[in-house]
Amino acid sequence: FFFKAMESLLKSCDATDLSPAFEDLGVSTIEEVMECEVGDLVSDLNISEEKAKLIIDKAKEAHLFDKRKSAINSTWKAVEESLGVGATKLFYKRLFEQYPSVIPLFSHADMDAQAEKLFKTIGLAVKYLDDVEGLIPILEELGKRHASEWSTKREHYEAVGATLVWTLKTGLGEAWTDEVADAWTWVYGVIASTMADGGDKFLEEKKETEQSEKEEDQSEK
Repeated sequence: FFFKAMESLLKSCDATDLSPAFEDLGVSTIEEVMECEVGDLVSDLNISEEKAKLIIDKAKEAHLFDKRKSAINSTWKAVEESLGVGATKLFYKRLFEQYPSVIPLFSHADMDAQAEKLFKTIGLAVKYLDDVEGLIPILEELGKRHASEWSTKREHYEAVGATLVWTLKTGLGEAWTDEVADAWTWVYGVIASTMADGGDKFLEEKKETEQSEKEEDQSEK
C-alpha cells in the first residue's frame, strides 16, 4: 500500500515517476524515506545525488510538519476546553505588563472583543494547518487591516509571540513539552511573519500613493 503522504512527497519533488521504484524497494512511508541513505537512492533508483538529497530532505520536512501539527491540534483542543477566551484575556494582561509600548494600540478597543478576535485568529491558523497555502492570503489581509486601522508594526508581533507562548505554557502546565513549545513557536512564526508582510506591503503601497499624489500636486502648481 503506497501511502498518500508518499505521493504528496514525490509530487513536491517532481518525482512521481519514481513511485513504482519506491514500491519495489518496499519504501512506502515518509519515515522509511528518512532512513534511506543518499547513495542508496542514487544507485537503487538511478537518480542524481541532488534529487536523492531533495527527496530525503523533503521527507524530513514533512515528518516535522506532521509532528508539529499533531502537537498543535492536541494542545489547542486542551486550550479550547480548559481556557477558551479566558486564555486570551490572560494573554492581554501579560502583554500590557511586559510590553507597555503596545498599550496605545488598544486605547479604544473593546478588550473582550479583542480577546475573542485573537482566539479566533489562532483557531483559524490551527484549522488551516492542512492548507497552509490557503491560509497565507487570509493572514496577509489581516496584517493589512492591522497596519491600516491600528498602525501595527512588525515588532509588535514579536511581543505578541512571546506573550502567546507564555500564555499557552501557563495554561497547559505539564502538557507544555519541548515538542509542543517548538510547534507553537513555529505556527505563531508563520502567523506573525505573514501578517507583518501584509502590513509592510500595505504601508509601502500607502507611501508610494502619497508620494505620487505629492508629485502630482507639485506639478500642478
